[in-house]
Amino acid sequence: MVTTAVLAEIGAGHEASFLNYGHIEPMLVRRDGIVDFPRPPTYALPLGLDAHTVAGDQAVQHRLRTG
Repeated sequence: MVTTAVLAEIGAGHEASFLNYGHIEPMLVRRDGIVDFPRPPTYALPLGLDAHTVAGDQAVQHRLRTG
């Protein structure tokens, strides 16, 4: 069994950073009904499976709009 996750950090300036560990993309739904799926440049392995990898995780940056 593995554990997948998406970690999000939301800053004061309406910027969000997402790290994806083998999970499907997060779904952002806006008040006006627009849906977005921020995709990372690369996917990290599920948690605990990357102990022997050299590459670092790459976050996807996303600008959040009001609403």
